Amino acid sequence: MRRDDGPQARDEHGPLEAVLKLYDAIKNKNVNELSDIIAEECLCVSNFVSAFQPFLGKKQVLAFFSYLMKNLGNNLQFVVQQTVDDGMVVAVS
Repeated sequence: MRRDDGPQARDEHGPLEAVLKLYDAIKNKNVNELSDIIAEECLCVSNFVSAFQPFLGKKQVLAFFSYLMKNLGNNLQFVVQQTVDDGMVVAVS
């Protein structure tokens, strides 16, 4: 159960909530929901597609995730780890 202590708590959980929304959109194969989550100027790096070249912008990232949703089946797992610089690393396996 998530505890909400006001605006500060929401800010701390913002990145994690975004990742969980991303996971739900991919799991449910919902491209419209996915489009709402991804920013116009986003960057996506994949180590198993595109020869390590990043996907730049919403259009390329949506195309990448659409490809994943169509071809990877239902056995996706997201791994979220906090980094030293207070950021987050997200892996999909």
